[in-house]
Formats: sequence, structure tokens, C-alpha cells
Amino acid sequence: MRILLWSLVWLVLLVGAGLYLWHRVRPLPGKVAAAGREVEALTRQLDALEAIAEPQRSPLKGAEELAVFGSPRELRAAYARGVARSRDARALRRHDRLPGWALRAMPRGYTASLPARPGSDEGQPS
Repeated sequence: MRILLWSLVWLVLLVGAGLYLWHRVRPLPGKVAAAGREVEALTRQLDALEAIAEPQRSPLKGAEELAVFGSPRELRAAYARGVARSRDARALRRHDRLPGWALRAMPRGYTASLPARPGSDEGQPS
């Protein structure tokens, strides 16, 4: 009798789990079909927008030639000029932030080695 009771309990649990899963899975095909229709409509809209935007696109400005096709010497020289500009700009910014005692502790040729400020005639910072 006890085995029959436990068998009925397990059978009720299995039937309940099956009904629960059936209730959850039953609307799934409809939801998937609705999502597919929505994706199709959005794809058509995107294609229409791309057709409108395509004539208005312009090539990138300043990208006439990719760097990999350039002369290595010219590219290295351009890179060195950029590094020098960055170094000079940093030296000027650093000079402006240094306190007076630090400027007096610098070697005599320090200010002569600084690059000229943009828009000034002299080669040293004021």
C-alpha cells in the first residue's frame, strides 16, 4: 500500500511538472514568429535608410594613402616630427608650472633649449 501511495505522489508530481512546462512552452512558437516579422520589418527600414544615406557619404578627409603604402623613411620622419612637437609642448607646459626655486636650480642653458612659444619672437619663455 505504501509503494502505491508513493507511486501516485510521484505520478502527480510528474504530471504537474509536465503541465507547467506545457503552459510555458505553448506560446513560444507565436512569440518567435512575431519576433521574426519584427526583424524583417526593421531590416526593410534599414535598407531604405542606407539607400538614402549612400549618395551622401563622402570619403575620409586626409586619408588619401594608407600608412602601410607610404615610404618608411617619410613615415619615420613624420613620426619623429610629431614626437618632437609633443616633447617641446610638454617642456613649455612644464616650464610654466615650475616654481621659482626649481627654475633657479636648473642649469644655465635650460631656458635656451626650450622651443619658441607660438606667436612670440624670442626663443625663450618669459
